[in-house]
Amino acid sequence: MGALAMTHLSLMPAFTVAALTAIAACGPTIAAPPADAARPLLLAQADDSQPEAADGSGLTDEQTQRALETVLNITQFVIIHEMGHMMVGEFDLPVLGHSEDAADNFASVVLLAEFPDDANDTLRDAMKGWFLLGAAQFDNDNDDDDFSLYYDEHTLSISRGYEILCLMVGSDEDTFGPLADEYGVDEDRKQSCAFDYGLAAEGWFTLLAPHTRDSQDSDAAAASDGDDGTDDQQAALTVSYEEPGEELAGAHDMLANSGLLEGLADLITSNYAMPRPIEVTARACGTANADYNWQNAEIEICYEFIDMLADLVASDAMQNPDDYTVATAAPGMEIDLNALVDDWTVTAVESDPEMEISAIVEDDPSYMDAGLSISGDAMTWTSEPDGGTFDDCADPDLSPRDDGGYDVTCDGEPWGPEAVLTAIDPDTISLTWYDGAILTLSRDSARSGARGQGAPPSPLWGGKRDRI
Repeated sequence: MGALAMTHLSLMPAFTVAALTAIAACGPTIAAPPADAARPLLLAQADDSQPEAADGSGLTDEQTQRALETVLNITQFVIIHEMGHMMVGEFDLPVLGHSEDAADNFASVVLLAEFPDDANDTLRDAMKGWFLLGAAQFDNDNDDDDFSLYYDEHTLSISRGYEILCLMVGSDEDTFGPLADEYGVDEDRKQSCAFDYGLAAEGWFTLLAPHTRDSQDSDAAAASDGDDGTDDQQAALTVSYEEPGEELAGAHDMLANSGLLEGLADLITSNYAMPRPIEVTARACGTANADYNWQNAEIEICYEFIDMLADLVASDAMQNPDDYTVATAAPGMEIDLNALVDDWTVTAVESDPEMEISAIVEDDPSYMDAGLSISGDAMTWTSEPDGGTFDDCADPDLSPRDDGGYDVTCDGEPWGPEAVLTAIDPDTISLTWYDGAILTLSRDSARSGARGQGAPPSPLWGGKRDRI
């Protein structure tokens, strides 16, 4: 179940899933190798016939790093897809319809319902990945008499890409509707996508609810008349890496250094009462493949699969380098105070790189999750973590700066440490703050709205919000 084959790229549940920052925001930090370390794996895939980047020098470090992130994020979605197969096999769940489509839906629902902050970029890249695979698929399988692509157990890659887009729109049309417009999805289909998303989300929520650790512990406690029902020998997902051989060493190093498999394995182990241990194994398989094997109690990811993804991504990056240029905060984006009226939450913290010495660390707990309420006549901190410094602002005013940010004054005086506010996008702002902290704040209404009207309230992870 979930097996892939090299002969037909449509068999590969591959997604270019968003940047590593999106994965890292879900939990254990994934340490991406530096761009120069990634360059050999990525660029070795592109032969001399591939065009160079527009400047004639090949990919920049930034573009190479973004391509690396794309490959790792493809792999993330592949593993979540295979975990969908694992849930069906281990818990003996019914599947009404295509099992491969159900596993795709599992991966999409996990991201859309549980991690709305990350789903936007993640699934945009996922969709693009299917389109890349679809193009390669038809380039490689051009025999007019071969109809196997159409009767294969896997849906065509391009269709799978559009189904991701449909679930995105179905979860939140306000956010993802414009993207659907870009890809020519008509209004009737956008409306019916809400029904698709509701079915997929409710189906997975309902089937998995009895198997969460919270549910199992509650049942065990009730059956044992007060015993807490916990099991010190909980069945776990464990990760191992087999030796890759010289040709696949880059794929091995990329995956092992990322910590991606460990993060996903910990997520499942901490949230689900698995009936038996499952091994997640990375190895050289002789083919580009990813698979859940019930008989072996194993999820397998092949180094050849990582290598093949690097080939596709490197080729695309060299032909379309601008697509792999990381967007910076939108300097000069015009805003007024009325556009900021809402509740905001600090979702990231970094230190000012221009400060030689700073007490601020990445995602500093002194400021993470702090709440800021912005109204027409005040900016008020509503949640203040211990250790941070928080000044409210009465009668705020924004004055544009040459660098695209805005000086913030309160009753005519600078706010706090002469704070500078910059609009990154309509739902994200950055704020320079005390001790050289740069706070990223996300609009609460946008974050909560990503769950969508059709999503049932039951969380996939049994009430736990552990982040992958």
